[in-house]
Amino acid sequence: MLDTDTFLTAVYTVIDDLDQAELAPIRATTPGRRPTLSDSEVLTLIVAQHWLRLKERAVLRRLRRCWGHLFPTPISQSACNRRGRSLATVLAWLVPRLAAQLDAALAP
Repeated sequence: MLDTDTFLTAVYTVIDDLDQAELAPIRATTPGRRPTLSDSEVLTLIVAQHWLRLKERAVLRRLRRCWGHLFPTPISQSACNRRGRSLATVLAWLVPRLAAQLDAALAP
């Protein structure tokens, strides 16, 4: 059985690699303050929420309680929800690619 820290690290690594290779070059920059969590970190939290079957609030509670060493910068519930909605199309594009890469990477 794969421990959660290893799973989250693998998910983040694949998401960040795909994001940097495929999406970052075409992403429009937005004015304003830089977000506390990167898009890759928010997408990792969304994937973890669904993979572990957690409710929206539960994933952030788990982040503060158990995953603080992986996500040292806190994010509010409303900010996480807002960022998740803005990344919905990215997530739809990303999920099949993530599944394929994780299947290959985590296979025994």
